[in-house]
Amino acid sequence: MDIVQPRDRLALSPPMASSLVVQEAKTISDTTVDSMTADGLIQFMGRMDPEKSRRDALLTVLGLWAFGPIMQTAPREAKNDLGYFRQIAGDHGLEVHRTGNNLSLIARMDLPAILAFESDGTTRYLALNKWDNQTLFLTGGNRRMSIFAPDLLKSGWKWAYIPWKDFVGISGTIPRDASAETILTFKMLLRKMGFSEAPITAGYGDLAKGVVEQIQNRGGIPVDGLVGPATKIIIYNDLEQYVAPRIGATEGTLG
Repeated sequence: MDIVQPRDRLALSPPMASSLVVQEAKTISDTTVDSMTADGLIQFMGRMDPEKSRRDALLTVLGLWAFGPIMQTAPREAKNDLGYFRQIAGDHGLEVHRTGNNLSLIARMDLPAILAFESDGTTRYLALNKWDNQTLFLTGGNRRMSIFAPDLLKSGWKWAYIPWKDFVGISGTIPRDASAETILTFKMLLRKMGFSEAPITAGYGDLAKGVVEQIQNRGGIPVDGLVGPATKIIIYNDLEQYVAPRIGATEGTLG
């Protein structure tokens, strides 16, 4: 298999919307992978239908999180990509984190992602499903491609949308807009990681912030002491009981 599989597939939450369209998750062939240059990828994407590419990329990534068909709802008021992805992924119990074209950060997340490329005022999308050394493996519709990391950066890539699972429900950004209950839940999670410095209280405090900064520094993400999506992903990645699909990025990915 060309795709790094999780230890076990996650059972996604059932969709909450009433009117559902059942679509099979995009299957990724193991047989044919086309090697692409930056120019070749730009030419390929120029032939893609933008809306279909967005839908296909999302279905491919969601398919890596679950068995069977994906229950897709038509976005109700999604005026932008982030809203579109969050509505559909949210119906399956997933959050979506957006980041720029930062390969190092995406390697640290080590999760399948939807990559958005801009050309001539039009955005098109590919799914990132594997990362082997400096070669990235992408899917567009039923076509699989590989591209060298430096070439990807020359191909008009602008954004990455990363579906992820908030396993214990750490809502909001700690401490900016998190409840006392959320802070308590988070501190219990820190205990599971072996950090006992921060007392189990409803306040965040300097000790908890210091632990978070250690985790951020060790995880190679921006150090600000705030517990947002990137920090939560890094924490869940460190705890083996929370399984997720991996793209296979490692410490030596970028050389």
